[in-house]
Amino acid sequence: MCWDISLHTDIELTKAAFPNLKIRSKIQWNPNMEDVWALGHPEYPIIMREESGLALDDAEWGVDPVYLMKDPKKYADMRKNMVNARSERILEDKRSMWYRLRKNRCLIPVSGTFEHRHINGWKKKVPYF
Repeated sequence: MCWDISLHTDIELTKAAFPNLKIRSKIQWNPNMEDVWALGHPEYPIIMREESGLALDDAEWGVDPVYLMKDPKKYADMRKNMVNARSERILEDKRSMWYRLRKNRCLIPVSGTFEHRHINGWKKKVPYF
């Protein structure tokens, strides 16, 4: 998963792609989510499987380390590191904390991702779509 995504679509296109999709999302559907950044832990629409089919619902980006709730500083620090996981850590590495999440996955509608690249002479990396 990338840290920086973009969504340019209409809810009707998503409904057309998934005809029996139940809409439970409370987020005001914004067809122009130009730059959504993971470290802000935004709420974002996701498609998830339920017993009765697929549903569009809202979720906050990242894994919530509830076992650290008692220490707000540790919780905030750990949360920053829990927004991005490699598929091989989820599917193959049984020692990884991510492995426990392999059956709790969802579909995240995106139009594209940003990779940040360095340009000579610039101080900050530039997002490249």
